[in-house]
Amino acid sequence: MPRLSWLRATTCAALLSLLAVTPSFADSLSTFVTSCGTISNPGGYIVMNDLSVSGSDCITVQASNVSLILAGHTISGSGSNNGVTIGGSLSSITIQAGTIQNFSRGISSSANGTTVQGVNVQNDSTGIEFDSVNGGAIQGGHFQGSGTLIQLNGSQNVDIAGNIMDSGSQRGIVLSNGSTQNRVQGNVIDQTSQAGIEIGNGTPGTPSPAQCGASSSSPNNTLQGNVITTSALGIYLECGNGVSELLQGNVSSGGNPNDFFDANSSCDSNTWQGNAGSENQGCIK
Repeated sequence: MPRLSWLRATTCAALLSLLAVTPSFADSLSTFVTSCGTISNPGGYIVMNDLSVSGSDCITVQASNVSLILAGHTISGSGSNNGVTIGGSLSSITIQAGTIQNFSRGISSSANGTTVQGVNVQNDSTGIEFDSVNGGAIQGGHFQGSGTLIQLNGSQNVDIAGNIMDSGSQRGIVLSNGSTQNRVQGNVIDQTSQAGIEIGNGTPGTPSPAQCGASSSSPNNTLQGNVITTSALGIYLECGNGVSELLQGNVSSGGNPNDFFDANSSCDSNTWQGNAGSENQGCIK
């Protein structure tokens, strides 16, 4: 067969093979996603169009070693359920590059090593929630919503970095229920009504001695280089929960009653270094 004819035949065969791939959640290293559903096998998944759902989760991940690329597309809900749900006993999940909006939770994960990069999360009650996650990251996202934008519950070794959060949420970032050894760095948080960053389980803005001795303290976290403009507390450490923390080089303005509020007596074991903003105690530097 002449070389040109052979090349044409080979190209046509390859194209037909590509078109024959069913764009569903199949067992494949690279699978096209065109509708909401369940991922039950490892591999790479690429969303090919905008997705929408009402009254249920859109994408449920039930396998480890999954990479979900939203490819600039939007996943939309009706105000309830989760945009993406990642179950426990899993590991190594990555979600990248798109928008998730109008859910109760944009992304809910209990899988170790969950990484969310470059995802816009909008108009969700809770933007991203990690429960008992060990390792992973939330990076380079844009968050808008009414509730808590990023929440870690009992999670550790998670990097929260380079995110932009605005448009009137209650709280930007919350570390609670035993979250430890997490790094919150270089985030920009604007106009929260309760706290820009909170470590604790209580209600920010109304600290009281009754919160001291609360269970599930969240120690040994690092908050570094965050910029916060707020109408409430910039960074709030709850008494008995926000302990043994390192807070360094953060900038906050517009806080009420203070930009930085440590509810522990004499800042307890917390280290405040080189922060710029008003404070409730002289131990905050």
